[in-house]
Amino acid sequence: MGSQSPGPRHEALRARGVLLVSLAAFWLLHTLAAFRYSGGTWSNPASPGYAFWDNYLCDVATRTALNGSPNPGFAAGVASFGFLVILLMALWWVMAILIRRRAPRLAAAVIACGALSCLGVVLIVAFPGTEGRVTPHFFSVLVAAGAGLAATFIPVGCFLANPEQRRLGAWCVLLSLPAVAAIGVYAGYHLGGFSNQLVSVLQKLSVASVSAMALACAAAVRRAAA
Repeated sequence: MGSQSPGPRHEALRARGVLLVSLAAFWLLHTLAAFRYSGGTWSNPASPGYAFWDNYLCDVATRTALNGSPNPGFAAGVASFGFLVILLMALWWVMAILIRRRAPRLAAAVIACGALSCLGVVLIVAFPGTEGRVTPHFFSVLVAAGAGLAATFIPVGCFLANPEQRRLGAWCVLLSLPAVAAIGVYAGYHLGGFSNQLVSVLQKLSVASVSAMALACAAAVRRAAA
């Protein structure tokens, strides 16, 4: 990207800025929502407060906590999901920019799959989960995760073929593994066979991996623009 005209370079730097700001805002708002969450997990509705490894991310974005009481962290939780959508779209925007000159159709496919994934995230909040049942929430999670993985893997071949982006391609593959495991275990849990806590743990690892991937992409843009 370093040899491109100022237009694409500036676009990449803008996307990088959106990526970093939305990443910080997501974690700040989710932490606030978690601290204000009144309590309850799917396996133990009577548990106090937010349990990092037991609660799902979307638990803080419901008006009523799993213990049956009003959730004071609802507004912050919904806002955190809003910034999660911006974060994900900015992530795939950056990936598309990095490969667009060499593979414009693949770049367009990244954006299309990313938009579908973001729609799935919105539907996750719109349709709260129901324990152990195949519901609209269940299918929303599958759409968000499946389309997101597609958007992430589409540019990997281009990254690996470019010596300057080979490290980014390897990180994308490595950091996608928790999400691949999470979607399989989540489907297995709802269809029977896996524990609720394992799904929650893999979800947290997946979000941490997305955050690391965002930082890796931001670093790639900075190197390319230097």
